[in-house]
Amino acid sequence: MDANVIAGQLKKITGKPGQAGVILHGNGGHIVLGDGKHPITSVTIRPDGLIEVTSDTGWDVFDAADVAVVYWNGTPGEGGGQYL
Repeated sequence: MDANVIAGQLKKITGKPGQAGVILHGNGGHIVLGDGKHPITSVTIRPDGLIEVTSDTGWDVFDAADVAVVYWNGTPGEGGGQYL
């Protein structure tokens, strides 16, 4: 998947409460990027092409090529649901 598409979807929910994350291809697993108490605070595409997502609990870096799904389950009234 394209890094700009993933970053664009995550930037839409920056600062919003709800569980956000990505599901990786194959047995790569699942990365939770933000939750109801700790929303995403920034999303950056680094010079090496990796995506860096921060919250007040830390940061995650991942390769867009490994991503199968980007999701957000918003709190009531915020919307939410699968983006990609």
